[in-house]
Amino acid sequence: SVFFGRDYLTPPTWTFTIAVKDDVNVYPVLNNLAAAWRADSKRTTPGALSTLTYMRNGEQRRVYGRPRQFTVDHGEVIDHTFKLVTATFTLADNFSYSELEHSLTLGLVETSQEDGLLFPADFPWEFVSDGFTRTGQITITASLPTPFIVNIAGPVTGQATNFSLRSTTGWQMDFGTYLSAHGNIRVDTSTGDVRRNSATFGGSIRQRADYRARLQPGPQELIFTANDPTYTTSATIRWRDVSPLY
Repeated sequence: SVFFGRDYLTPPTWTFTIAVKDDVNVYPVLNNLAAAWRADSKRTTPGALSTLTYMRNGEQRRVYGRPRQFTVDHGEVIDHTFKLVTATFTLADNFSYSELEHSLTLGLVETSQEDGLLFPADFPWEFVSDGFTRTGQITITASLPTPFIVNIAGPVTGQATNFSLRSTTGWQMDFGTYLSAHGNIRVDTSTGDVRRNSATFGGSIRQRADYRARLQPGPQELIFTANDPTYTTSATIRWRDVSPLY
């Protein structure tokens, strides 16, 4: 018999042949292309990824990874106006992403204990004892679980606490920290990277969280909760439709 453990798909490496041409001198063009392909700022940042955009049957799509080889074929004939380049790009995963980005923003709605809800206010809303909860509905049209980015924007003044974002599909993110005016929390579930005010989150300020969560195909609700006396804290969720890599 055969016992299978946990399998991980190995991302491929794409290889390109690029024709570079200039009417007078091809080398400045090559220099600019080589500098872009090197992507030094990404190479020196752990976890940082480059974006490679391409066309597939008239649709603009993207993949993530790191550029690698960049070799100029000088050939036997010296030609200062035309060169062929062999370049490779190592992908970070086995998926292709739409260039079109979707987003949903869940903002808190101000309430008054004496007068109730202050209008105008957008549906849906829900009152809770320890903060305010806002629910939004989305539908993922892709056939695969989709990574996403969450950005929680802090209040315009004062301080907000007790942030929580959860889905009716089962995942939840709770943050045991606070945000001062104009602060932010950013979660990228494709990499599990979590930052507060651009700094990496410490383990001591994480509570219950699934930082590798995915938006599941089909309809679902996202629920955002925060304790903010100014009701100006919001959460924005951004995602791109994902498809198998082929």
